[in-house]
Amino acid sequence: MPDFRSEVWFPHIENLANTYFKRADKRFVDFNKGGLSDIKIAYYHRLQSIKTDVFVDPTANKIDRHKILSLYTQLLLEKPLFLHRSQDSFPHPPTPWTMLINEFFCLDIISIILSSWTRGKTLDRIGIELEYKHSFLRLLYHYKIHSEYDERRYEQSEHNEYHRRKICFTYKFAHLIYFIERDFMV
Repeated sequence: MPDFRSEVWFPHIENLANTYFKRADKRFVDFNKGGLSDIKIAYYHRLQSIKTDVFVDPTANKIDRHKILSLYTQLLLEKPLFLHRSQDSFPHPPTPWTMLINEFFCLDIISIILSSWTRGKTLDRIGIELEYKHSFLRLLYHYKIHSEYDERRYEQSEHNEYHRRKICFTYKFAHLIYFIERDFMV
């Protein structure tokens, strides 16, 4: 697989994923350790699709950082690193944090990468929590659920249509990440 500069975040994502799993309620959560390898491969192919969609010569140009972060987030939701176990054998249900572990993980990835790109600014968690956190986590959750459905339908669909829908969301989500950077990085 060719090198690409935006791949620099994969070791950081892996370290954070290991930390998340150490803190996870293992009665309800498993760790898909091989998932990051699948994400790396998918990332390269999707990045090339976006470049081809945006530029006449995709090898001569780079896509902007918001699309890169959008793509990372999408793939982490499409191919979750944390898998939920059955809750049936336990008397108490898991916490909301446990049920939304992938979504919280993505929010932390967004925060860490934006902090790096904005030279040390941090995410105003109180501001975002007061106004948008619930809606944002719900958006991530719905994307994850719909992407699982899309993966099952992928075999039945035309390959190009599938990728057009994914790229369309990449663009939309990149605008949302820009909004977070503009209004909540302090």
